[in-house]
Amino acid sequence: MNAPFRSPRAQTRRSAPDGQTEPALAVLSIDHRGLIVDVNDRFLDLSGHALNDIHGSPYTAVIAMRVLRYIALDLGLDVDDPAHGEPQPIPLITKAGDILWLYGTLTRGGTGEDATIRLVAHDFDMLGQRLITESGLIEAIDQQFLVAAFDMNGTLTRANPRFQKAFGFTGADVGMIDHGALVDADYAATREYTAFWNALRSGTRHCVQAMRYGRNGRQVWVDGAYHPIMDSRGLPVEVVFLARDLTLQKRTEAHASAQLRKSATIDALTGLANRATFLRSVQSAFNPVGGSVTGASLIMLIDIDGFSSINAAYGHEAGDAILWVVGTRLRDVLRGRDIVARINGDLFAAFVETPADERGGLGGFVERVQQAIAMPIAVGDLQITVTASAGLICDQGWRMAREAGADDIMVCAQAALAAAKVEGKASSRIYDTALADATRRSAVIERDLERALESGEICLHYQPVVALGGGAVVGYEALARWHHPALGDVAPPEFIDVAERNGMIHALGRRLLETAARFAATLAPDLWVAVNVSPIQLQRPKFASDALALIEGLGLSPDRIDIEITESASLDMSSAVQDNIRTMRAGGLKISLDDFGTGFSSLSQLLKLRADRIKIDRSFVMDCRDSQEKLGIIRSILGLSSAMGMKVVAEGIETPEISALLHELGCDYGQGYLFGRATLSPGT
Repeated sequence: MNAPFRSPRAQTRRSAPDGQTEPALAVLSIDHRGLIVDVNDRFLDLSGHALNDIHGSPYTAVIAMRVLRYIALDLGLDVDDPAHGEPQPIPLITKAGDILWLYGTLTRGGTGEDATIRLVAHDFDMLGQRLITESGLIEAIDQQFLVAAFDMNGTLTRANPRFQKAFGFTGADVGMIDHGALVDADYAATREYTAFWNALRSGTRHCVQAMRYGRNGRQVWVDGAYHPIMDSRGLPVEVVFLARDLTLQKRTEAHASAQLRKSATIDALTGLANRATFLRSVQSAFNPVGGSVTGASLIMLIDIDGFSSINAAYGHEAGDAILWVVGTRLRDVLRGRDIVARINGDLFAAFVETPADERGGLGGFVERVQQAIAMPIAVGDLQITVTASAGLICDQGWRMAREAGADDIMVCAQAALAAAKVEGKASSRIYDTALADATRRSAVIERDLERALESGEICLHYQPVVALGGGAVVGYEALARWHHPALGDVAPPEFIDVAERNGMIHALGRRLLETAARFAATLAPDLWVAVNVSPIQLQRPKFASDALALIEGLGLSPDRIDIEITESASLDMSSAVQDNIRTMRAGGLKISLDDFGTGFSSLSQLLKLRADRIKIDRSFVMDCRDSQEKLGIIRSILGLSSAMGMKVVAEGIETPEISALLHELGCDYGQGYLFGRATLSPGT
């Protein structure tokens, strides 16, 4: 794969003897009056005209507009013009009246009445038209992607700067390099490679993620596609290659894999200790027999605020870069004997056995960590700033964690982190008595959850959804309720959170979906029932197919069930989630986006989700008559939903005045205490 890169075919592409032009080029000659005096066969082939039809005609009979300011003498041709001889796009009028884009130059010969202008051009067609009409898009692609063009013999004819830089080429190499030199030599000699080119010559697009080779064997990983470009007759005239450069990513992945093979204790992305290593260290220190935990020891769980929205806005590659930088900064701010780890996703942890007073106090230590994370992070041309919240166990927290009966000390640290995030971004919370009580309560909930599910203690209540204006009931939302014999009423977020954490959410979700479907079967056929679905359920590959089988097994039409997805769940549009959504829609299930306005959904995510209904969160509906800001948000949501063909349900309606206002604004449905509370048996 070493230089020089010179295609054997490219060596034959020279001018013919005696100044004759290559047969592939079209030639048009115009006299000093702007009349056509001569054309070659290639020009006639491309245009479909006969020489007798156009000889002596004005050049505008075959050129769609006056191009190049020196195309006719009446425009004042100046042979010293700086644009003289430069190639430009030229629109050719075919005999059929179509436009065929050429790319060529015009030169002048002779003087006075003997003066002629000669057009020498080759096919340009649709690619040229796009370059002219969509220059902004082309420029953006040119800046972000590797772009190259090959003729149908495989010779490189054009390459943008990013392509040249990636492969180590220069402009002088263009026209001298054969595509076969860019692939593995053994592959280039195979029938598969021949079939690849034959498919391109037949007009078939080809996608590829593979290694390519540049100058001196430089390895370039690409992820892209070869696009045959057709002329107006439907024949391929060149192949454009458009790709992302994955070289850096692949090198990073290879390095991470090598590191992971060396030690199963390292997080592949950040190089920090992984979850298993951290837990072994903590559990060993926390062990009542021989453990090294003292009142000065510290566990710190660190979570990047709003990381899912960062991933959605900038992409997962940028998200990975941010995680790597955060991990590096945590390692720098801690000492070598401290343990810092990436637990999962954007969750980090530190175990510090150094007494706090050696670090300037606990508050100073936490502040130092958060300030290090909050420094701007360079990602490409962007400067991204993130904040982090922290949950801590220290001092008496160790004793309270033991008394809380948590099997895993990390459960207590998670409780402290969750409390910190409730307080807002860049917050921290120490595990204290209140959190210890909450941990004990959570332990009871987890212990009794399965029993409650099997015994029917966890049941569904149904709240009506009505058509605003008329007040007719159009459906119900199924809301989970649990009255615990010792704890009393347990709020859904409490036991749902526990179920998500211990894996029971799938069994719980299926039971509630089945109960709601059986209730729907008892209603009039035009009424539907909405069921809330956890983001964890959507990540399970067979969720949608299992749900459809369950509903259809009860003899219920799928469009009677409305699957409610929270806006935060819509931010995770992983392949599994998208597959489930496609399967649900294809099977006839309705989809609602719940609590809309409280998350960070983008228009692209809404388009991917393609929800049937949007539910405006009650926080915008309550007191909206007294808040222009809330009314503005509601109007925006209604306008957006109307444009996207989605119905809107407003939650939390408690007064006739708000109901009337929302109806006037164009809201379709309403839900709230004004129309009825959630009950076990609606209508009784």
